[in-house]
Amino acid sequence: MAREQVVAVAEEPVGHPRRRAILVALCVALFAVNFGTLTLAVALPTIGAELKADNTALQWIADSYVLALAALLIAAGSVADRFGRRAVLLVGLAAFGMASGLAALCATPGQLVAARAVQGVGAALIMPATLSILRNTFPRQELAKALAAWTAVISLGIAFGPIAGGLLTELFGWSAIFLANVPLAVVAAVLAGALVPESRAPGRRRLDHPGMALSALSLTALVFAVIEAPHAGWLSVRTVLVLAVAVALGALFLRVESRAEHPLVDLAMVRRPRFWSASLSVALAYFAMTGTAFLVPQYLVSVQRNDPAATALKILPVAGGALLAAVVVTPLMRRFGARTLIMAGLGATGLGLALLSLLGWWNHEWLALAALGIQGVGIGVAVTAGSETIMSSVPPDQAGPAGAIDETAVELGGSLGIAVMGSVFAGTYAGAVGGARGVPDGRSEEVARSIEAATAVADQLGGAAGALVRAVAVDSFLTGLRAAALAALVFVAAGVVVARLFLPRHDHELAGSSTAPGGTP
Repeated sequence: MAREQVVAVAEEPVGHPRRRAILVALCVALFAVNFGTLTLAVALPTIGAELKADNTALQWIADSYVLALAALLIAAGSVADRFGRRAVLLVGLAAFGMASGLAALCATPGQLVAARAVQGVGAALIMPATLSILRNTFPRQELAKALAAWTAVISLGIAFGPIAGGLLTELFGWSAIFLANVPLAVVAAVLAGALVPESRAPGRRRLDHPGMALSALSLTALVFAVIEAPHAGWLSVRTVLVLAVAVALGALFLRVESRAEHPLVDLAMVRRPRFWSASLSVALAYFAMTGTAFLVPQYLVSVQRNDPAATALKILPVAGGALLAAVVVTPLMRRFGARTLIMAGLGATGLGLALLSLLGWWNHEWLALAALGIQGVGIGVAVTAGSETIMSSVPPDQAGPAGAIDETAVELGGSLGIAVMGSVFAGTYAGAVGGARGVPDGRSEEVARSIEAATAVADQLGGAAGALVRAVAVDSFLTGLRAAALAALVFVAAGVVVARLFLPRHDHELAGSSTAPGGTP
């Protein structure tokens, strides 16, 4: 079993003797969360049919998890530092595993929404704890390599989650995707309990309850607005009001934190350009990845007519690219520094988006797969270098809040990627259908709903009329995909500029901050 003494870490860690085994345990925990999250996507149609869930219920089955996770991440990082990182990790794994088992037994959409929310609470406890433990287990010179493995595991979950979800749903039914999480959580908990030593921030600081409440409320409002905006409209009264509430609560949070004796988040840490610019880089990388992962499978299934299993196999280049990045990023970090790698990673991500936009003119499947592979490499490099910059720019005793902010950047970036790219795509697709000729009177609204609905109309019509409707839908889909990819490219290009302007040129500038939490950039 792991050592029972509690280590209160204040100095830069020299490296735990079992750090590689600890990394394996943490990666299993991380894989359990990501695998469990992404198996849901392919099972939603079956869940909707069997539980008689409408589109709104299906949306909340997916989004209740994201909402709970994003709302509690920052507070969970502080709790881990205060009460023990291994303890919080184990509680999170227990909550995630039990909620997964209960989800498999749900008989109504409302029950499944509640179970998914509890899964999100468990994930919120797990994810910042894994980063905080890494920061306190590996010496700084090995941190990039550990974070590369951490990033690669996320990509593996993204790649294999849909494959496993499709197979499990087809063979055993939708409840199997939740039951599969239970043994993963158990294995992760056993490994963490046996291998991970307990650690916490030095001292016995009181929890910042007002800060925890305000951070949770402001992030809940922000994520809720992002989730609902594609349906309600970005300029709708509801969206604007909820965003205004999020901004007001966020401003109040900053005011409270600036006066707190023991703040939830060290504002001096967040204000450092290298910290917030690295966080922005991570968010933008996940913005591009999740938005692309939302649209490309639809392209492969609905435009190229692949079956779900073949589609899942063909998106493996994302994981392959991230794994390649995990191999090469550590020596590259030593040679070129974090800023160069973040810029290069975001640049490669942008190149992948540019290739994806070309599908609007050249509809070739290989182009989409090449774009995915290049994006995988770029995202793996940018996220690994960005996370290393975030975690190494703070002393070990601030690893919990820093890891939580890193994870919050991941979740907000991912939510915004789906919301923004999805909104641009949907609006462009509907507009292209509306301006096209060949759609029968009275069917244009149905065709404009989605390419799947358009395919159903084409099959009903048959013959030349059906073929024409199908051609209009495909052309409109490709037009929407091009617009979404170009919109994301603008954001990623802005991220490259921010990294160039605000990240330190040399890593020794970064290393100096790890022992000076209040230092200037």
